[in-house]
Amino acid sequence: MSEPGPPLPDQALPARLAGGARFVPRAGVHAEQVGPEMVLLAIEQDSYFSLNTVGARIFALLGAGADVRTVIATLVQEFDAPAAQIEADAHSLLAELLDQDLIEAAP
Repeated sequence: MSEPGPPLPDQALPARLAGGARFVPRAGVHAEQVGPEMVLLAIEQDSYFSLNTVGARIFALLGAGADVRTVIATLVQEFDAPAAQIEADAHSLLAELLDQDLIEAAP
C-alpha cells in the first residue's frame, strides 16, 4: 500500500463532488456483479455501463451510503495507488456516472 498523499481541497472540485456529498443509484438503474466487475443497466435509457473493479467498489460504497470523502478514503486503504490518483479517478468516475444519469444526489 502506498502512503496517502494530501487530499485535494474541496474548493478545487465542482461543488457537486465536494467531500461531504452523497450519491445514490438512480431509480431504474440495476447493478449486476460479474466477477470483479459490475454492469449497470439503465432501463429507462435503454443502455448499460460497465465498471471495472475500482468502479464497482465505488458504486457499492455509494449504495451503502458513503459520502465522497469516505469513498476516497476507503479506496486509498484498499488499492495500491497514489492517493491523489485515486481521488482524481474517483471524481472522474463520479462525474461520468452523474452525467450518464446513473447516480443522483442523495435526498
